[in-house]
Amino acid sequence: MTQNQTVLLYFNLIDSRYKLLMEEYEKTDGILKTIQLNADKEKTDQKIQYYYYFFSGMHEFYRKRFMNAINFYRIAESRPRHIPNEIERAEFNYQVAIAYYEIRQNYFAMNHAEKALEIYKANEMYAVREAQCLMVIGCNRMDLFHYQKAEELLQTAVHQAAKAGDPHIEALAHFNAGICYERQEKLEEARIEFETVLDQKEHLQSAYSVRSLYMLARVLLKQEQADEGRFWLHKALNAAEEKNEPVYTQK
Repeated sequence: MTQNQTVLLYFNLIDSRYKLLMEEYEKTDGILKTIQLNADKEKTDQKIQYYYYFFSGMHEFYRKRFMNAINFYRIAESRPRHIPNEIERAEFNYQVAIAYYEIRQNYFAMNHAEKALEIYKANEMYAVREAQCLMVIGCNRMDLFHYQKAEELLQTAVHQAAKAGDPHIEALAHFNAGICYERQEKLEEARIEFETVLDQKEHLQSAYSVRSLYMLARVLLKQEQADEGRFWLHKALNAAEEKNEPVYTQK
């Protein structure tokens, strides 16, 4: 590594990707800044540059700086022949899809999610990513008021995640299905989905539980079940304060 700058840069890039997975964002930021200084001198290795821009985009996404993330992804996308294989191409498209979803560019998001889905469906080792792609497409359909199609996609995502044995993704799919029902005022179906989510211990321990607690309270209050609704609302407020979720604290 000390004699080969390209190997050193590659190692640091993979290290930054690992720290992103571990949600060690400050460490990732430091590594990427170091890489940027060195990468400028390494003009010949386009693969290194692709990984740098791709991982920088992911870092910005996790910090909720979505436009910055998309700008990095666009630069990475200009180097398509340096994406090593189809699975990494699918991963790139999936990450771009969820970034576009966050800024409500629904058609761009669906386009990238469908590209990723096509690749993941052909590889049974990526059943969880398949479920996530279905969920992304379903959520975009929901935002476009294509509720019937959204319901189908989200329920398929639930079954796919359950089949793959991933309770976290299964819970998220149930949650999004609940949102879809709530928007259509199908309150009983929505309540069942949110209760199903909150029955999973893994979900209750995650940051996403605040949203589920809030939505269950919201649905119960719409159903005029005031006492039960207030019970879950207080649980949601306590969880939002504990997990430092200011948006849901204000809600």
